[in-house]
Amino acid sequence: MKVKLKDSKEKLITSQRSLNMKRSKLNFISDIPFMEEVKHGFYHDCYCFVLMRILTVSRRLMILEDQLKQANEELLEKKENIKQIRPPTAKMQKDAHQIKLFENQLEKALVKYNELQAQNRKLRADIDVMRKEQRNQIRVNKTLVKDISVTSDDCKKLNVTTY
Repeated sequence: MKVKLKDSKEKLITSQRSLNMKRSKLNFISDIPFMEEVKHGFYHDCYCFVLMRILTVSRRLMILEDQLKQANEELLEKKENIKQIRPPTAKMQKDAHQIKLFENQLEKALVKYNELQAQNRKLRADIDVMRKEQRNQIRVNKTLVKDISVTSDDCKKLNVTTY
């Protein structure tokens, strides 16, 4: 779309230049000193023809100027539409930079998250080992308590029988 706008702008500029050249030629014709003689003399028909030609060219020129003005207005309108649709390059670069910063932050957060998950797994494994040790210790303590109670009962029996 940008290429089309550029091409249409270039066409308008070239047509404007050609119109300016035609205007300068028209001014040149009116500056010719013998044109007064042509008005009333032998070349009167040629003068009328040239004058009619000049008038038609000037009408065409006005039409082309109006078309040029309209085309310039359309061009400005299309440029505004493009600005609304597509943000400027500086904003796009700023957004790209911001995206990179967010990606880096995300990458760091993922690394930290993975480290914490690994540490959590290790701690859970340690907790499982400690629970097994606790169960074993409780079992050992129960047997020791039984042994102690049996031994204490035996001691009481011995003490009672000895007195």
